[in-house]
Amino acid sequence: MGGISVLVLLGFLSGLYMLFIAVFFVAVLYLIINYVFEALAVLGMRESRGDRAPALAWIPIYNKYLLGEIAGKKVLGVFSGIFTLVMIGTGAYCYRTLTMDRLIFGTFLVSAILGFILDLVIAYRLYKNVVPKWKDVLLLLSILSGGLLRPVILFGLRKKGTETDKKMG
Repeated sequence: MGGISVLVLLGFLSGLYMLFIAVFFVAVLYLIINYVFEALAVLGMRESRGDRAPALAWIPIYNKYLLGEIAGKKVLGVFSGIFTLVMIGTGAYCYRTLTMDRLIFGTFLVSAILGFILDLVIAYRLYKNVVPKWKDVLLLLSILSGGLLRPVILFGLRKKGTETDKKMG
């Protein structure tokens, strides 16, 4: 009888391990897709504005600063990049050491939440500049999707000029 309980326990633990691997894979996939859409959005926005070296949008973390610069909120872009870097660093530390204490988890959680909020503030500023009539709806979609639709919406708006760009040119 003891052998059966050990097999059940091993089956349970291997199931938990597979769940962890699946969640980790989905999280990494989400981050890659998010990064690609956001980089393409920043690239398109910089090209439509005529900025020099629009390909800088492909530099991770720096593209958060560039998005803040496009929105007219450089400081928010800097902090968004910092929070993203802290989140990636704490996540990589936990993955590498296979440990997660309260301080590390708290740091990860706070940086993820603050980064999410700053990304939404920057996106709202862009929505307000590009499509003022739909800014609230687009922000609500971004919030309700947990941030999944934010880079996709920004990607869709990448070639539209801002209201100030339209007035100037």
